[in-house]
Amino acid sequence: HKVFAVSGSKLTERIRAKAFAHTLRQEMDFFGRLENSSGAICNRLPSDAFAIHQMADACLGIVCESIAMFGIGVVLGVLVS
Repeated sequence: HKVFAVSGSKLTERIRAKAFAHTLRQEMDFFGRLENSSGAICNRLPSDAFAIHQMADACLGIVCESIAMFGIGVVLGVLVS
């Protein structure tokens, strides 16, 4: 699970950097809207990246673990029978 935590952290860092860079490239009208105020953007950047980090850390680890267990089960089943 540690490998997925490290990869999830790196993914989160890249997503935050790209989201911030794309936010800075928006036109001035974008920042004039109420939903795109500075406070809303400051809240949105870490929360979106954290949600992706949780998905990459927990869900991806469980999926890989399940696939590995299935593969080991098939191999052991073939060897025993």
